[in-house]
Amino acid sequence: MSNKKKIRVTEEEMGEILFHLVRRSTLDFIEDDKNLEGLPEVSREVLLIELMALTMFIVSEYSSDDITIKTLEHMHIQYYAALKESTNSKGESVGKLHKLHNFLYEEYRNILAEYRTGNYIEKLAIYTVKRLAEDVSDDASQGTFGFFNIALFITSLVKHTPAVSDEYEIVSKSRQMEQTRQETKTSKRGFSRFLSSLSRPVRIIATLVIVGLVYGIVNLVLVGGQKLWHHDDEVKLEKYETVLKEQKNEIDGYTTELEDLKSQAEDLKEQITGYETDYPYGIPEELYADYEQMVDEYNSLADDYDVKSQEYSDEIDSYNDKVEEANALAEEVGSTWYVVPVGKK
Repeated sequence: MSNKKKIRVTEEEMGEILFHLVRRSTLDFIEDDKNLEGLPEVSREVLLIELMALTMFIVSEYSSDDITIKTLEHMHIQYYAALKESTNSKGESVGKLHKLHNFLYEEYRNILAEYRTGNYIEKLAIYTVKRLAEDVSDDASQGTFGFFNIALFITSLVKHTPAVSDEYEIVSKSRQMEQTRQETKTSKRGFSRFLSSLSRPVRIIATLVIVGLVYGIVNLVLVGGQKLWHHDDEVKLEKYETVLKEQKNEIDGYTTELEDLKSQAEDLKEQITGYETDYPYGIPEELYADYEQMVDEYNSLADDYDVKSQEYSDEIDSYNDKVEEANALAEEVGSTWYVVPVGKK
């Protein structure tokens, strides 16, 4: 009898271990092209679903006696979660597969009940191939060939599954928690005896040092955890900062451009007013061309000013919206980085 120490795991952890056994065994079988010779030509997805159902049934039936129903439930939970993630299936599709597995399990159990003392492995293999044939043809008779490799696969599972499950000792969560509490109490008693063996001054210094270390570690964990938790938000804040700086430069550019347009328009307005003041009864013909050109330039500048002014206003609105978003995110993260909105002139 082996004295090898078993690994202690919870029912949930054991379910995960069994699922990885199922997945690895099934994939190893499918990835060897020799195993697929003589089988109906179905898609890899169909073959995977059928064989994983068969594999989970064998693991359920032939695991050691201490594998509980709860453990097997956790194995199936792992399977459906992996199936949903890898195939991007909706809950409804996964639910249909769940019904399919229930049906297959019932059929497999009927085969075991009828052939338990005989050639049940061959019958299971034939039934599996028959189902694969039905997936590609209505002629069920095609499912009576190519079962030899699957029979070997089932034999290997039946032989090795109990040995795998026997390597682990399954404990309930409550039992595991109780054991952890007992170990903690034992550890505390040993530490208390160690402290009491020290002289009083050394004991005080040791206590202060330990308290300081614990305080530092706790704060380090908290700060590090917050940093990790808010990492994506910190990245967003950095992007906001870059974008806002660029927008602020554009706003400053608009301000300079508007001031320049305003200055040019005021100069032209002054010259136009001068003409109109000097010649209240009409501009002389020889000066009218210059006067008309200044009026056209002034109107063009006024139009440009209106367009730029609207763009400037829109840019400030956009900037201020981002400032509000950035400040709200900074407050959530706990950052001290704040940006003040820009006012319109």
